[in-house]
This record gives sequence, C-alpha cells and structure tokens, in this order.
Amino acid sequence: MPKKRKLVLSDYQKAYLKLCEEDFFFFCEHELKIVLKSGYLAPLVPNEAQRIVLEYILDKGLNRLAILKARQMGISTFIAAFFFWKTLFSENTKCIVLAHESEAAAKLFKIYQTYYENLSDWVQEQFPLRHSTKKELVFAKHTGFITIATANSPDKLRGSTVQYLHCSEVAFWEKQKEVFTAAMQALTDRGCAFVETTANSFNYFYHWWRADNGYYKLFLPWYTLNSYRVHKDDNHGMYTDSKGNYIEYSEREVETIERELTYSEVDYANKYKLTPEQIRWMKWALENKCDGDWRTFDQEYPGAASDAFLSTGDAFFEGMWEPSEVTDEEQEIEKPVLGCTYIMGVDVASGSNDGDYSAAMVIDVTSPHEYKPVAWIYKKCPVHQFAKEANALGRRYNNAMAVIEVNNAGISVQEDFYLDEYPRLYRRFQYDKMTERYVEKLGFWTDASKRSLILNRLRKMTSLKKLINLPPVLTNEMSSFVYNDKGKPDHSAGCHSDMIFATSLALEGLDQIGEMRMQIFKEFQPQTPAEIVQFEIKTGLEWRTMEPLDESGRPKTPFDNLLGDNLDF
Repeated sequence: MPKKRKLVLSDYQKAYLKLCEEDFFFFCEHELKIVLKSGYLAPLVPNEAQRIVLEYILDKGLNRLAILKARQMGISTFIAAFFFWKTLFSENTKCIVLAHESEAAAKLFKIYQTYYENLSDWVQEQFPLRHSTKKELVFAKHTGFITIATANSPDKLRGSTVQYLHCSEVAFWEKQKEVFTAAMQALTDRGCAFVETTANSFNYFYHWWRADNGYYKLFLPWYTLNSYRVHKDDNHGMYTDSKGNYIEYSEREVETIERELTYSEVDYANKYKLTPEQIRWMKWALENKCDGDWRTFDQEYPGAASDAFLSTGDAFFEGMWEPSEVTDEEQEIEKPVLGCTYIMGVDVASGSNDGDYSAAMVIDVTSPHEYKPVAWIYKKCPVHQFAKEANALGRRYNNAMAVIEVNNAGISVQEDFYLDEYPRLYRRFQYDKMTERYVEKLGFWTDASKRSLILNRLRKMTSLKKLINLPPVLTNEMSSFVYNDKGKPDHSAGCHSDMIFATSLALEGLDQIGEMRMQIFKEFQPQTPAEIVQFEIKTGLEWRTMEPLDESGRPKTPFDNLLGDNLDF
C-alpha cells in the first residue's frame, strides 16, 4: 500500500497555523465548531461568561480556578475548547475530564469529537489520531491525549499523571471528597485544574467552595450573559435579542414583560442593579420558565453564590439554614437539670473512616409545649467506644430514655446498654409468628414505613416550632436533606443524615415517656425556691401536688374546671 503523501504547507498555511497556536480567540472563531440548539454548526465565538473565564486563565495566569455558575452559560464547552487547543499544540499533554454521570461524560466527549472532526481538512492532517474511542482521543505525533471519565471511583485516577484536569458538575458527584482528592494527586504540580459546577444545596462542594484551598473562586451570575436581555424597539413596538434579531412574543408574554414590577421584583432589580433589558428578561423567565416561583428562578438563574446554594435541591424540611462550621465531636448545649426529662436518640454507624457518623442527640422534653436539644455526640469511632460514650451521656442527663436504632451495628450498642443495666431503654412491640402474639423487644427497628414516619414527625416538629433551638450539627444536615431522583427524602451527594435520624429517634421516644416523666417529677427534690419556680414554669404542674397550674400559677381544682365550662348554678 503506497504511503500517503505528506502535505506540504504553503507560507499562508504556516502563518495561519502559527496564529492558531498563539491566539486562542483566533483558533476558536476560525477552527472550532459547536452545535447550536437548532442543530446547525457554528463557529465558537466566546460569550461574555466565557471571556471572563479566559481573562482569569490567560491574563491573570491562574491554573487553579473554581467556577460556580448559572445554567447554560457554556462554561464546559469553553473549557473543552481551551483543553483541546492546549492538547493540540503542545507535546505530551495529558488531559482528563471527569463528569458526574455517564450521560454527561458522553456529551462532553461529543464536544471534543465535534471540535476535531470539523477542523479544516489540512489542519486535521497536521494532527492525526493514533486512535479514538467513545471516551478518548489520542494524537499520533506528540502522544497527547484527552480522556473523558465519570467521577464514580477514585481508583481510575491512581497512577495517572496529567497536565490538565477538568472537574465538571462537582457538586453532583457521589463521592466528591474522595474522587476530587485522587484527581488532585494525579495532577502535576504546575498542572492546570478547572472546577465548574452549578450548586447542589449545602453538600461537600459548598464547604470546599468557602475554604481557603488555593483555588480562585469565580461566581458567574445569570446577568453576565447578554443573551439574558430583552431589548425594546420603541419605534416599531417590537422586541429584539442581544444581536438585534426580532423576537415574536405572544400577547400573554408581552403583558408579562410590560406589567408593573412587584415589590419583590423591585427589590431584586435594585439588589443586582439590573438594566431595563435585564428586568424584562427576568420577568419573562420568572413567568415562563419558573412558573412564577422565585425559589426556582434563584436555583436556575442565581444572582449571587448564596442564592445558588440556598435555592437548589428539593428541600424536605421547611426553612433555610446556611451551614456553619462544627468542629467539636460532642457538645453540651445546656447542663442537665434535676427534675427534667430527657430522651436520647442513638444512630449507629460501622465506625469506618469512609462511612457515616455515629450520632447521639439528647432532647429536653420536660415541657409538653416545646422540646430542646441539649447535648450531642457526632463522630466516627469504633462501635463499642461510641456505645460507652453514649451510655455515659444518657446517664448524665437523668438517665435519659435511650432510643437506639438496632439495624446493623446498632444491635451491638443496644446489647452494650442492656448488659450495663442502663435504666431506661426504648421498647417496641413486634408480632412473633411462632407464638402468634406480640412480644416486647429492645430498640427501634427502622424499615421503609418507619423511616418515613419518624422523618415526617421531625419535619412537623420543626415546622411548628415545637422543636426549638436547633444546633448547627443538626441544621447542617437538614439544609442538604432533599428529595432524590426517586422522590424519596435523602441527603445530598457528599452529605450525611446521621444527626437527623438520631434526633428523629429521640422524638420517637415521646410515645413511651409519660410514665417516666411523672416518675422523674415525683422524685424531684428542689433545693431552692428558684428551682421550684423553674420546675413549675417548665412543666405547668404544681410541685407538691403535681396538679396542672392555671394561668395565674395556681393549681387547678375541680371547681375551676366547672367554671371553665361556663355552667350556671
């Protein structure tokens, strides 16, 4: 088979190729093609957001850049263009792209493939491929390659050495910390790493974003793009896009764009100093893309990083809590008080470093009107060590009733409590098929229906403000507890829910607390008048008689009850 004749470049071609190598913008606009929403190919002309990113990369020389963005800003497309350019014109350049799922990985590879396949024929001949797969381009001349993978296992990165790393949609990775750490180990010291993502509630990425970790943090709000504007041609009464093309809006859409601003829209426009063109688009998008829901708008088109995190995820719990740092493994919020009734929920993990946390939450349930978390343990440690510490915590709080989940490792903790003769243990009744009767067993067994039950009780208690003074160790988890793709409540990727379940278990103990509460009340021996007053305010009972107090602080009598029924004598 005759050898293919090597193409001899003209002076013009040599100069053109040199310009492509030296000028990224020139290369983009003359050689790179992207697929438009219409399906047509078009030159890659960087938009406003892409130009901002490029400024930080080329002009400021940053090689560690994290980008938090609104949707559909073309950042992944741009990073792909930059990496393709670097790989094409540099020797021995190794580039790895990590996507959050296989479908996203396929789309990213398609971008690279489109770039290569639509190069000018003679340019493409200068950069032949050694081979190409569904996830990899390997160049023949300079042994450079581009590999697309999913971020589902850090093991794939071990032993690799790369100069360019693109971590896409990191906030949606299942194992954010593990995979990201492995990826950074593969990157050379002077290598270039770009991290880009939309927000996904308050998971690991949120804390990474706020940390001082050597990355420059760049947030790109929706109003960065000129395409998110609606211009009005006053002469013709028509509307145009950023390129001057007329847009045919329906009568209803025109009414939306031209209606008076609501108070919330005025506040939003003033907050971000929006132009009239941006305001028109905001009103249109709010109505037509977000069903008039501000939370959805802030999720899809955040104006600030805080909006992005607060509004993302289909939250299970009502309310918004911005996470705060919790470094202690245990904390005493309020000291134990004699005469008070406490319940402790215990959620047990395996104790592995890569697993969940073991959690214990103590709640003061003395008052029938409100309940307060007063102490907690939240750590990764061997099961028996955790059992010992949780046992001591419960005893300290007036022998709090211990509600221990006995699924998996929890059965071992329950046994340790029992053998140590812990005085107050939660009991459940379970139907025994052998004896055909209900038998009493220790601990709480969680199945699908019970899981839903205890979570909904916690949600109700927090929404009605019956469970008050929630500590950050709990609200941090609640802020990232969302409905998953299957419609079931679960923690976001990279987050935990152990303290949520410890608290839920504690509240489950309310069903068995009545007799215990009265026993504690009767055993209470106050030492000072102040202790008596505190007891009566918290319990609503007269200390000596244990009778309910009326609004004036007097014990209620049968006669009081009659009067309360408005009976005539």
